Amino acid sequence: MLPSALTNLVCHSHLPHNLVLVFLMLSTMPVNAVEPEEVLIVGDEHFLRFELDDVINRFVPAAVFHGGITKEKRKKYIPRAVDVLIDRALLYRGAQQAGIEIDPTKIETVVEKNIQQFGSKEKFEAALSESGLTLERFKHRIVQQNAINQYVQSELIEKSHYSDKDLRAYYDEHTQEFQRPESMGLWHITLTVKPNAPESAWLEKKKLADDIVKRIKNGEDFAVLAGEFSDDDYRVKGGWIGYMHKGRLLMELEERAFELNKDEVAEPIRSLQGYHIIKAGDRKQAGVIAFDEAKVGLKQRLEKDRFERLRTELLNKLKKNVEIKVLVDMT
Repeated sequence: MLPSALTNLVCHSHLPHNLVLVFLMLSTMPVNAVEPEEVLIVGDEHFLRFELDDVINRFVPAAVFHGGITKEKRKKYIPRAVDVLIDRALLYRGAQQAGIEIDPTKIETVVEKNIQQFGSKEKFEAALSESGLTLERFKHRIVQQNAINQYVQSELIEKSHYSDKDLRAYYDEHTQEFQRPESMGLWHITLTVKPNAPESAWLEKKKLADDIVKRIKNGEDFAVLAGEFSDDDYRVKGGWIGYMHKGRLLMELEERAFELNKDEVAEPIRSLQGYHIIKAGDRKQAGVIAFDEAKVGLKQRLEKDRFERLRTELLNKLKKNVEIKVLVDMT
């Protein structure tokens, strides 16, 4: 297994919380000896094959990775992985230009944690060797990651911040974005039937649906019955699917749903998917979403957008006059 903690700083979502790393840890699982083949050079930064493979492993879905993946399928991730490593090198270059320095004691702390993880210095050094790393190179990666963290924090995360005053100003200038249509809370139970199932199967599910509706009207808890019988993912929430406005529901459900009074349960409704049982909650009238209600989501959206814009601008700036050599087949 390749070193698991040469963690990709920008491959997941580019959101700030995904860019914070504390430790660089090698896997304690057995590794296969690899040649220190260079696959990418960005300025003064040289990347080895296992570092590319490590990023690729982070793109491959876990279930697929553990079940094995062909070389052909892995190759399609190479361009994305190369971009990740290029971004990593550029961000480190920016950190160096900004004069960021890493406390040497932090480096030794990480090394010591790895030694403890492996059980001895000898085993740790053997793992480094098998991975194509030297201790010096390993320490360089610790410095690199910590420097990038500090650089991203100051140049991207902090500069992406929106104060409450900023958010309020945006809200007041874009009130059209916060118009809310009439919506209603809704609970839902799905009893699926395959479209090509015989009519007897549909009749059986209809009988079950009628029985469930009867039990609800006799006082049994809708949420409990949803957890027991529903075939959709909302069963874990007791069938609660949230507040729905027109246009978001199946056509078969929408008209009936908006006819219901609060706490009223409809008779089973048939669709191509099977039978549905719905219960109405309270209603929210059409109008403007209040600032306090909109603030959290607005802050996340605006800060993400600003972060992405600043990140693109920063990487484009850092890429100027930097020689990039891709030494791996990208086709």
